[in-house]
Amino acid sequence: MTPEKHRTPEKHLTPQQYSRVKHLFSQAIGLPQDDWREFLNKTCPDDAEVRHEVDDLLRHHHADTILAAVSTFGETHLPENAGSARDATSDNTPDVSASTLFVEPAGDARSDVALFNPLLSDAVVDEFRQDLRQRLTGVTAVLSVGVLFGLTHHFFHPHAFGLIVRAVTFVLMATCFIVLRSRLTLSLAGLRGIEIAAITMIGGASVVIDMRAILDAARLNDVARVVNAHNWNFFGWSLIILVYGMFMPNTWRRAAAVLTPAACVPYAVLFAVCLWSEQATLILREQLAGLQMAAPAIALFASVYAAQMIHGVRQEAIRARRFAQYRLTRLIGAGGMGEVYEAEHLLLKRPCAIKLIRPGLHADPKALSRFEREVKATAKLSHWNTIEIYDYGRTSEAVFYYVMELLPGMSLEELVHRFGAMPAERAVHFLLQACAALTEAHDAGLIHRDIKPANIFAAERGGVQDVAKLLDFGLVLESKNDGPVQLTAQHTFGGSPLYMSPEQATAFSAADARSDIYSLGAAAYFLLTARAPFAGDNIMQVVIAHAKDAVAPLADSGANIPADVEQIVLRCLEKDPAGRFQSAREMADALSRTACAGSWTPEKARQWWAATET
Repeated sequence: MTPEKHRTPEKHLTPQQYSRVKHLFSQAIGLPQDDWREFLNKTCPDDAEVRHEVDDLLRHHHADTILAAVSTFGETHLPENAGSARDATSDNTPDVSASTLFVEPAGDARSDVALFNPLLSDAVVDEFRQDLRQRLTGVTAVLSVGVLFGLTHHFFHPHAFGLIVRAVTFVLMATCFIVLRSRLTLSLAGLRGIEIAAITMIGGASVVIDMRAILDAARLNDVARVVNAHNWNFFGWSLIILVYGMFMPNTWRRAAAVLTPAACVPYAVLFAVCLWSEQATLILREQLAGLQMAAPAIALFASVYAAQMIHGVRQEAIRARRFAQYRLTRLIGAGGMGEVYEAEHLLLKRPCAIKLIRPGLHADPKALSRFEREVKATAKLSHWNTIEIYDYGRTSEAVFYYVMELLPGMSLEELVHRFGAMPAERAVHFLLQACAALTEAHDAGLIHRDIKPANIFAAERGGVQDVAKLLDFGLVLESKNDGPVQLTAQHTFGGSPLYMSPEQATAFSAADARSDIYSLGAAAYFLLTARAPFAGDNIMQVVIAHAKDAVAPLADSGANIPADVEQIVLRCLEKDPAGRFQSAREMADALSRTACAGSWTPEKARQWWAATET
C-alpha cells in the first residue's frame, strides 16, 4: 500500500448521532415520500444536524435507488442482506445478491459521457482502458493486414504513387499495433490518440488513392475504372464507419462527433474530383442517383445507434457493480488470498476498505473457509492496534468479502524497503503496539501464525502518526475452538518462511502463542537491520535455517542497536519455544523497560511523515 490521506467526511457527526441517523433512516424509508419531512420533525425536533442528514440520505435514496426499501433493520442498523461485524461470530454467513459484488463508480454513471469522466473510479477506468486497448489492437491488426493486402496488389499492377501511400500507411499502422502490443503503459488519452490516428491514417490513404484513381481513369476515359473507384470511395468509407462504430467503445455523442466528418469525406472527394476534372463529372453524372450515395449516411446512423446500445449495456454493467451499501473507488492491492479495494459507505460517507477472494478461488472450499475464518476471528477483537472490521458477507456465488477500516500509511515492510532500517526507538514503538494487539488475540485463544512486517501497518489514526495496526488473520488458529471442524490439517505448511518459527514449519496446526513471539522477533530483526534473520535460495533452505542455524548478531548489520533491544530480539528468536518470552504481555514488559522505550513520540512521528511527504 502507498500512503493514503484520510478523506474528511462531508459531515461531522458524533457516533451517537450516526446511530440515530441510521435508526431514523430505517424507519422513514418505509414511509411514503410525502411523509418523510413530517416524520423527521416529529421524531427528531431537537437535532437539526441529524434531521438534515437523514433528509439528505432519503432524497439520495429516492434519486439513485441505492438500497431496496426495507421496513426493519437489525441491531447494527444495516440492511438485512449485508451482514455485520456484530454477526461475525455466527455460523450463518449473511448472503447478498450476486449483482452486489462490485459497486457503481463515483460520478454520474447515467451520463452519456460517464466513461470519459475523470471522477470515475480507478478500477472502472482501468477496465475500460484495457478493453479499449484490446479493441484497438485488434482493429490495427486487421487494418495492417488489409493495407498489406493492398501492397501485394501493386506487385501485379505496379503503380508508384499507390505503392508509396500504402507502404507509409502500413508502416504507421504496424507501429500502432506494436505499441499497443508492447508493455508500455498507455493512458486513456494516449489510447484515444492512437484511435484517432488510426482512422485518420486509413481514411487519408483512402482519400488520396481514390481521388488519384478516379482522375487517372477519367483522363484515360476509362468509364469502368472511374465508376469502380467512385463506388469504392463510398462503400469503403461506409465500411470504415461501420467497423469503427462496432468495435470502438463510445457514447453516441462521441461516435457522432467522430464519424459525421468521416461520413462527409466521400461526398467531399466526389465534389473535389468533379471540380478538378470535367471528364470525371460527365462520367459520374449518372452515378449520383445510385444507392452508393446513401451508404455513408446509413453507416453513420447504424454506427451511432450501435454505439448508444453498447454504451447503455456498459453503463448497466457499471450500475450493477454494487457492493451492498458501499461504492468501490479504486484497487489498493492484491495478494494470494484476495484483492483489497478502497471504498466508501454510501450512507455514512465513511472511507473503508473491502477485501474479497480472487475470482479464480471462488470454487475452493478451503480458501473460502480460510477467508471466512479470518474475518470471524478478527471481528472478535476490539483492540485499537488490530484492524477494525465493519461488515462481512458472502454472495450467492460463494464470493466472500469483508469491510474494514481504511488505513492511510504503509506497511512496515514497505517502510523499511523505502527508507531503510528503523532507529531502535521507532522499532520499539511499533513492537509494543503489536504486542498489545497480540495480547488480546492470544487471550481470546487466537494464534495469528502469519506475523511479518507486511502484516503490521504504520497508520495515521485520529491525527496521530505511526499507529500500528495488525492485519491479515487469514492463518489464525483458534486454540480454544470447541467446534468439530478442523480447518487446518495436522501437517500442512503455511505462513511466511522468512518469519516462521521452527515448530510452525513442521507442525503448523500445533503452533501456539510462542510461535507468534518468534515471528514478531523475526519482524523486529528486519525493522532494525533491513533484512530477515535468515535467507536462502528456496523456501526449504530458509525453513531449515530457522530450525538449525544461529542468528547473526544484529550489530553485524552495522546499525547502532542498543544491547537491551538486541537481547530481546534474540530471545524471541530462540529455537526452543521454552526459551522465548512466553506471552506477548511478557515481551511488552521487557520492551517497555528498554532505555529507548517511549523516546519515539507522536511529535517525532508527525515530523518524520511531514518530511517524507515533502
